[in-house]
Amino acid sequence: MNSFNEEIEDDSSAALPSEPPTSSASIRYAPNRFPDYGVWTTDKFERFPGFTICHDPSQERTWWWQFGFRMKDNRSQPNKIVWICEKCLLRNKQKTTHYVFIASTGGSIVRHLKKEHKVLAPPGQCVGPVASSRSTERNLLDMLRADPTNPRD
Repeated sequence: MNSFNEEIEDDSSAALPSEPPTSSASIRYAPNRFPDYGVWTTDKFERFPGFTICHDPSQERTWWWQFGFRMKDNRSQPNKIVWICEKCLLRNKQKTTHYVFIASTGGSIVRHLKKEHKVLAPPGQCVGPVASSRSTERNLLDMLRADPTNPRD
């Protein structure tokens, strides 16, 4: 399966910042990779009135932040943090409701990445209840994702 960046590079209609080629595994799950916020030109902001950039790597710890922009919607009270799909934005898709999601929950974002771009969550980082083969109930260790053998967990 192609990584998100490789799919973008294959799309000749999108103007993209140049990135050095790397393996798909290192791009796809690299925790340090964030979208290029330099693409937010005046014409992009015109499509999102009331939005401002609020990129904060300390707040962007989940895997899907590497595929989208963290923006603040100043029109709502309280202000909402939204995720805007990088690939859809760069393709200038007209219907913004198809690629702008409230970032407080990741389910819609993960579904969008899977359905539209064939990007799956890295192993062990699924959204929703922790999968368990022994029963449908979750215990405290599963909820905290703690390792009982690790004294630091």
